[in-house]
Amino acid sequence: MSYGPPICTSHLVQVDLDVISNHEAVDRIQSQMDRDQPRVRPQAQARRGNTDPTECGGPRGIPVAKNYRECMVKRHRIEQTQMAAPKYTDLEKLALEHGGCFDRADAQSHGVGDVALRRGLAKGRYERIYPGVYRLAIAPTSSHDELFLAWIWSNYRGVISHESALALYGLSDLLPSQVHISVPLDFRRASGPFRTHRLREPLSDRDRTVYEGLPVTTAARSIVDTAAEGADPEQISKAIDQSISRGLATAEQILTLARRPHYLGRRVALPLLEGALTRAAA
Repeated sequence: MSYGPPICTSHLVQVDLDVISNHEAVDRIQSQMDRDQPRVRPQAQARRGNTDPTECGGPRGIPVAKNYRECMVKRHRIEQTQMAAPKYTDLEKLALEHGGCFDRADAQSHGVGDVALRRGLAKGRYERIYPGVYRLAIAPTSSHDELFLAWIWSNYRGVISHESALALYGLSDLLPSQVHISVPLDFRRASGPFRTHRLREPLSDRDRTVYEGLPVTTAARSIVDTAAEGADPEQISKAIDQSISRGLATAEQILTLARRPHYLGRRVALPLLEGALTRAAA
């Protein structure tokens, strides 16, 4: 049984524009055209208002072309212009400012998509550290690499805090076994080996700063938070003495933070801090 000539199927042909080059795309289009030259029903032609039976009115706003090959080539060029050109150099520059690390959102904002990331991983250009977190293979190592990884792993929402912040400032002799990072209450990522502290209230600007290129709680806030975790009183006293002598914090700032309303660590931190400040003043 015959149903008449076939309907134009040019809009069904898909070209993987991210994988093949321009010449390969044109060759594939030409081969498809040779195998199945499209024809248009007169009824569909009338609905589109076309008077030339060889015209191909492409979907998605693609301009009308005179034949199948021209239609597909125009679509190929339009989609290529809509795609942002990858900025590998800018991405690597950003990564080097962050200890050689970047995340998937950083890559996409620089025009480097998932296919390009997989290609970079296969070629050894990047290293996948955690899901969605990558590192440049050529980036030099530093003592702050784990801190940068924790910050980027938190989608740039976290702040280095507690013992890790004291270690970054060089206060006391505490050496945390994990990176401590304070994150918003709605943060739910749990794929990294970091000690996360969810904040009931957003961290105010006066309790956070930038040190060595990293967002970190202030020295006073770091001392109070560490004391509330039950740290060694001797190390807390040492951190207080060093922070005051270096001008990173004052006794008033430390006590104000420990006495703030609704602070859950007040019962543990306040006696410890008051005793350390008394000994420092003696």
